[in-house]
Amino acid sequence: MLAGSIMDTIHINTLFLRESFRLCLLTTDENPNFIAYNFILFSMRKPAIIFALVVLAVLISNGQQFNYSLNNESQGEEFYLNGTRLVELGNYREADSLLTLALCTFKNEDVYFNRAISRLYNYDTAGSCEDLNIAANKYFDTDASRLFNTHCCYKVDSIYYDRKFVKTSAANFRYLEEVQYLKTSGDITGVVHERNAKNPALCLDLGCSDDILGMRELTTDVIAVYLLIDSTKYFLNTPVPPIIERINQYKELKEKAGLYYAVKYKALKELNRLENIAIFYQIRISDKGEVIDGEFLNVFPKVPVTGFEKDLENDIQDVIRRYPKVKPARFMGSNVGFISYDAIDF
Repeated sequence: MLAGSIMDTIHINTLFLRESFRLCLLTTDENPNFIAYNFILFSMRKPAIIFALVVLAVLISNGQQFNYSLNNESQGEEFYLNGTRLVELGNYREADSLLTLALCTFKNEDVYFNRAISRLYNYDTAGSCEDLNIAANKYFDTDASRLFNTHCCYKVDSIYYDRKFVKTSAANFRYLEEVQYLKTSGDITGVVHERNAKNPALCLDLGCSDDILGMRELTTDVIAVYLLIDSTKYFLNTPVPPIIERINQYKELKEKAGLYYAVKYKALKELNRLENIAIFYQIRISDKGEVIDGEFLNVFPKVPVTGFEKDLENDIQDVIRRYPKVKPARFMGSNVGFISYDAIDF
C-alpha cells in the first residue's frame, strides 16, 4: 500500500473487459433462476458481463483450466510493486504501464486502486473511474467506493430507510440507497446497502490470455443494484430475481440455438482453434415479466468476430424474441424491472 504521500484524503492500499467480472449463479436444473446475482460493473462504456460457471465450462472445454503459474503471478506482483513505487515518485505514466502489465497475471483491489491514482494524476478521468469502479464494485473496496463517488459522479444522493423500507434519518436506518449520477456515461445508477449485512460474492479473476488466475469469496452489504432508464429502475441484482417458470421451453430454445450456432459459426471456432465458444447477451425484463428487448454483447473466449457481427446480433435478437415470459423480479415486496445476462455455448 502507498503511504499518504499522494493525497492526505486518499488511503491507498481497477464482452468483455476482462477486468470486470463479478460472480454468481446461472440457471441450472435445481435452480431455474436467470441469475441470483449478476456479474455487474458500472463500466464507463458498457457493463462488463460474464457468467463464471459458463466461463469455467468454456475454459475447461478449451483445455485452459487453472493454467497460470506461480512464476507468472510472481512477475505480476513485481510489476505491481514497481508500479506502486513509481506512483509514489510521481511518474504516473510509467506507473500506469507497469500496473497494466501486472493485471495480466496478478489482480486485486490494490492494483486497480493504485492504477486509478496514476491515471487520475495523468488526467485520464475515464480510465481512473473505470479502475475505481472495478475496485469498488468487484472487490468491494470502501476507499475506492468513496473516491469513485467523489471524482466520478456529478453527485450522489443518499437516501435512508428503516427496516420497513420507509424513509428515515441517517441516525436510525437499516437500508441506505446511494443514487449515483455518473460523469462519463451520464448513467444514473442505484446501490442499496443493508446495514451490517454480509452477503457472499464469489470473485473470478481472468488473465490477459483468458486463463483463470483464481477465485475468492468476498462479502458485501449490497443487496440490490439498478440502472435508471427512462425514469424506470431496472435492477441488475435483487434478493428475488426473475424466475423462469417454463424451464423446459427455455432449455429447448437454448439447445436448438446452440445446435444451429455450432453449424453456422463453425468457421469462427476453427479460425480461433476453439473447441467451445459462448455468446453473451443482455435481456431487459419488465415488472410484468415480459422480455422487452436485449442485445448481443460479445463472445468468450474473446476472439475477433469481424465479419460475424451482424449475424450474431440478428441471431441473438431472434432468440430473445422467443424467450418465455418469466415471473418478475421483486424488491421490497414489489415487482421490478430487471436486466439479466445470459449465454449460449456451443
